[in-house]
Amino acid sequence: MKTSPNDKCPCGSGKKYKRCCQDKDEAERSAQLLAEQETSGEHFEDGFEDGFEGELKEEDLEEYLDHLPPYALARLAEKATKGGQRGMQLPAWTLSRVAAMSTESIEGQLRSFGVAHTRERFLSLAQDKRSAWTVGETWLAEDPVTCRDGEDQVFLGLAACELWKRWTPERPSDEMLDDWVQQGYALRDEEHDFEAAVERWWKVWEVLSPRVTPEMTLTVDADEVFDGAEAFATWLFDLGEILSVASGVDRRWAEAGLRFVDWWLAQFTGEDESDREYVRMDRALYFVELGDTGAGEAELRSSLERRPEDPWGYIHFAEYLVNELAPTGRSPDRPAARAVLEKGLERVPKDAPHYEMLSEVLGGLDDEPRPAS
Repeated sequence: MKTSPNDKCPCGSGKKYKRCCQDKDEAERSAQLLAEQETSGEHFEDGFEDGFEGELKEEDLEEYLDHLPPYALARLAEKATKGGQRGMQLPAWTLSRVAAMSTESIEGQLRSFGVAHTRERFLSLAQDKRSAWTVGETWLAEDPVTCRDGEDQVFLGLAACELWKRWTPERPSDEMLDDWVQQGYALRDEEHDFEAAVERWWKVWEVLSPRVTPEMTLTVDADEVFDGAEAFATWLFDLGEILSVASGVDRRWAEAGLRFVDWWLAQFTGEDESDREYVRMDRALYFVELGDTGAGEAELRSSLERRPEDPWGYIHFAEYLVNELAPTGRSPDRPAARAVLEKGLERVPKDAPHYEMLSEVLGGLDDEPRPAS
């Protein structure tokens, strides 16, 4: 049975599927597609037309590809075809090929394609844009461009993206930001280097957060501020998750995390209250990690009062009292944790989702050895 985005996540976190594992599951399905594509011996564009067995459906793939901006699609094409397995061919122009060209070679190629290119004109065109690719689209629309082949036209966009990196790095293009986002995912998922990942992502947030306007009270409303391979709303959730991990390693990420959640709560006032509650729990964690245990405990207690029928508030408070949120050097308070969970068993309706988790966590506490009396 397919999980709805608004259902509780099957992983047991208590979060909605869309706020937890949905994007990871979809990424795994996309990776499965690429793996099958690489072993099929077919060209990238042709291979994506074929259906596949199992959960991965052709309509899922089409929906995924349709939302990708052209730069992200070019990056995916290069990744899918790199290595030339069994007859697969690289596109004529790729990100890595253009990046390896000298500035003079890129400019010369543009002029050979009929682009009326000068550095001054490029900077003028880029001045009111966020996406470098749109500079290439302007060339195609306004100049007597001679390259009408689709792959050669891709060069215009890739060239614009590369020149933007070299000439206006202080004002990152959407394509540069998208690269940083994807690099962060690779650092997190493949290298498990959470500190390096959050370093990359924090730069992205500092650029994008000022674009979010007061009218955008839902995270999905803010998707329009950034056109990348990952939806902005999804990436914001992932940023919040990785900040909570990195904050346990370096105090400055606890400070950044507190800044982030305060911004999120003030900005996205229309979000579901259960989602806002999870963000407040992160806020409690940051207070504790910054040494303000009073503020952290007050935040957790307030959560119980606001949502007394949500089992996860009791579970997170118990975890705090035992070990996960407790400040370094503080002894676990298992009796207090048991009392919190027992209160949850009394106050949470027995038919509430994940009610049984209260008993499971309490049982785990009871399995721990108790101090001799």
